[in-house]
Amino acid sequence: MGEIKSTLDLVMERTKHMTLSAEERREQALSELRGTLNGMIQRFLDGTIHLERFREEHQRALSGSGVQEPGILFHLLSDRVDPDGENDGLLELMERVCGANTSRLSDLLEQYRLAVAAQSRLRLETLRAELRDKRGIHGTSVRPNLDADPLWAATRKTVTEDFRERIALEMKQLRESAAG
Repeated sequence: MGEIKSTLDLVMERTKHMTLSAEERREQALSELRGTLNGMIQRFLDGTIHLERFREEHQRALSGSGVQEPGILFHLLSDRVDPDGENDGLLELMERVCGANTSRLSDLLEQYRLAVAAQSRLRLETLRAELRDKRGIHGTSVRPNLDADPLWAATRKTVTEDFRERIALEMKQLRESAAG
């Protein structure tokens, strides 16, 4: 009677003669290192590991991977920077583990928050005035819904795109200084 083989057995039997090229092994190791570092970054941001533990695990991951990519952590961190997000942990890792001076980046992110807040206040005042003048609705309890306002959405998009470009330029300069 014939032997019944699992799908895994069949795949292993058909691929046993195949080997990875040096470049494929490097790419696989790099991909695994990225996954490990991304997991560590998330654990740090979640507060489940502290900075010293992060440093220890980072060194262990780099030495165990065999990959010579000194700027990989910085690139992974910089990819996560979001003007609308919480960036303090990312900036801390950039500074304290990667050695980057993030003061200009931090200033840009703060300028973005202030610009959005200022534009938001202006739009809210305009909407309140329109409600008062056109519909007779006024008072301290009137709270226009900015999220439903197409003009606010366009204004915010413009401000965000402008700052994303400025942040991307700063990140490029930081990457270059980290590599050099």
